Formats: sequence, structure tokens, C-alpha cells
Amino acid sequence: MPFQSDGSSYVNVYYAVQMHNPNEEYAVMFPTITITAKSADGSILATDDMVLSSIAAGDTVYYGNSMLYEGNTAPASVEITLNNSNDDFVQQDDNEYAKQSDFVVSNVAENAGDWDRTFTGEIQNNSNFQTSLAVIAILKQDGALVGGEIAYVDDIDSGASKAFEIDVSNDLTGYNTVEFYAIQW
Repeated sequence: MPFQSDGSSYVNVYYAVQMHNPNEEYAVMFPTITITAKSADGSILATDDMVLSSIAAGDTVYYGNSMLYEGNTAPASVEITLNNSNDDFVQQDDNEYAKQSDFVVSNVAENAGDWDRTFTGEIQNNSNFQTSLAVIAILKQDGALVGGEIAYVDDIDSGASKAFEIDVSNDLTGYNTVEFYAIQW
């Protein structure tokens, strides 16, 4: 996982995950991603939980973001786990749980600045209902997930499109492709 330290007392760890719900009849509500940064001796530098909205039945989703922690020690390793309980599985309702493929990203442009770069584009909601979305830039190096960043778009009607902008620090390097996804938020 790439990280950055700007010389201050903070370290920013970027991460990305691919998650699959193998259940064909049940969505997963509130899946939780736990990110744990560890030092070379195995001690925990920081940990964070990110709770997502849902993963539709049979769907595979991508999610990426960053975790900021105070300190000047870069992690030697980063562990990512996915947590949910049996109570988190609910009957799939096509009017409530959208698949990641229901949201289509287009018209993407990269805009370089002095401190960061932005990715702008449009997200179209092809689900059957109005929803808010997290639009995610997944960064890859030779096909391997290395990190991500995120932006939010509120209240997109079914069939409608909205513009988005995702900021990515110029200090974040080590990737050669960017893919864009969206999930219900």
C-alpha cells in the first residue's frame, strides 16, 4: 500500500479492496472494512473501520480510500479485513440494493495541479431508485490494487447523471492505471 508523510506528524495510508458477496439471494448490509497499519515489529500504529452501505446479492464491488494517523512512522504492513455477522444478510430487494454495475462512470478527465490532481467525470444512476453514491478512484500498478480515493455525490435520480471530482495527492505515486467505480452511500 502506498503511503505519504509530508514531513509533519501525520502519515496517510491509501488502500483498496475488492469484495464479493457469493450469496445469490441475500444482500450484505453494513459490511465493515478494518484497516490496520503495523510497524516492522508488529505493533499497531493505527486502525480504522469503514462501514459501507451494502453489497447486493451476487455482486463484486471495489472500494478504496485513505487512513490518516498521527505519527512519523510509516507502516511496514497494512492488513485489511472484511467483517459482517450472519444478522447482516437480508433478502435481496431489487428496489433497495443496487449492484455496482448499476452506476456507470464516463467522461473522465485528469487535471494536474501543484499540490494534487483531480479526476473529474460523470456518474449515471441506472438503478431503479434515487440514491447517494460514493465514487471511487481505484489505483492499480500492473493490475494489482494499490490504493484509492473517494468523492460523494448526493441524491441522483434513477436514470440521471451528476458530475463528480476526486482529489488525489501528487505525493501518491506507484500506480499506472486508474479505474472508477461507485457504490450506494
